[in-house]
Amino acid sequence: MHSSNSNYGAVLQAVAIQECVNRLGYSSEHIDLIIPLTDESIWRQLYDRFKKQVKVLLGMAYNVRGQRVFQEFRDKYLALTDHTFYTMQDLDKHTFTYDAIVVGSDQVWRPKYTKTVAMAYFLPFVGSPVRKIAYAASFGVSRWEEFSDTALTTKVGHLLQKFDSVSVREDSGVEICKDVFTIKAQHVLDPTLLIGADFFKKTVLKEHTTNDYDGIVYYKLDRSQDFLNLLSFLGKKYSCCTKNIYHKKVSKRLREYIPVSQWLNAIHNSTIVVTDSFHCICFAIMFNKEFIYYGNEQRGITRAQSLLKMLGITGRMISSFDTEKVEMIVRRPIDYKTVNSKLDQFREESAHFLAAALNEKIIPADKMDELCNNH
Repeated sequence: MHSSNSNYGAVLQAVAIQECVNRLGYSSEHIDLIIPLTDESIWRQLYDRFKKQVKVLLGMAYNVRGQRVFQEFRDKYLALTDHTFYTMQDLDKHTFTYDAIVVGSDQVWRPKYTKTVAMAYFLPFVGSPVRKIAYAASFGVSRWEEFSDTALTTKVGHLLQKFDSVSVREDSGVEICKDVFTIKAQHVLDPTLLIGADFFKKTVLKEHTTNDYDGIVYYKLDRSQDFLNLLSFLGKKYSCCTKNIYHKKVSKRLREYIPVSQWLNAIHNSTIVVTDSFHCICFAIMFNKEFIYYGNEQRGITRAQSLLKMLGITGRMISSFDTEKVEMIVRRPIDYKTVNSKLDQFREESAHFLAAALNEKIIPADKMDELCNNH
């Protein structure tokens, strides 16, 4: 998902998995596959754009500009292939001479999101002797959504059988792999949590040192009145403003994405983070921040549920604004001494999985220590 021009977590996790592989002694690059924005017809796209602009003119919606901040981040931190791929045919025609190809992370095994290039993430274009590895791949939800498509399910199962090592980001993913595709998968940390806070503090955070956002910050992919009521309650309780870190307001009809470094800095300097984003939770945890996760069923909550369960903090999740539950959450600060201890354990297990999956040579002990002991 590295090519996203609207999702901070997507580009940050791409940098994280690249750094994890590099720290194990390898050189790496991302296959520059661009996921199509939509499968809909050009007429449908034009109609949707027309409706959106009507709403903007009526003051019922707004446009967002500044997508360049994501490309600027990729240019600085991501190593990409010289060739850009747009279709399965592009991939099929290319010869890849890597020692290994790693699939992951994010919702790469959710065809609803990956659209016409969905099969690419099951590596049908990769032949022997290239090792096929999945690190923290995600189905997005707690089930295989394409179960009714028996041909697709059979094809995916056949391709997964050819993987050398498989790991997934959620405990439900382990069950999907076993029950639907009859393969064994290991539950591992998202690469942002694997690489740890120090990496981001020493690189991305250094780009933006001013504290433009503090107090209560929120990153909500799909806002609702109920969510706005939650923000209003928290703002009054703490007597401070709530600040949007998805994009900043330019005018009534226009918003602008903030730089990736500024987004990360806002979480780092906040008092409380409120979000429906999995990766925003990851960074809140890494920076030891109080947070409330407002579940978003449409985008999939399985990955967040799995992570919070793993770390023993499921009480931070709500599905709607409930005064009593929110009061209880803010009265009980997160015990980060216990959380960090659990995270260290899972970080070590995840680092060993990745090292073993790539291991055609002995991984030096100092490199393993650098990866799994980085806080």
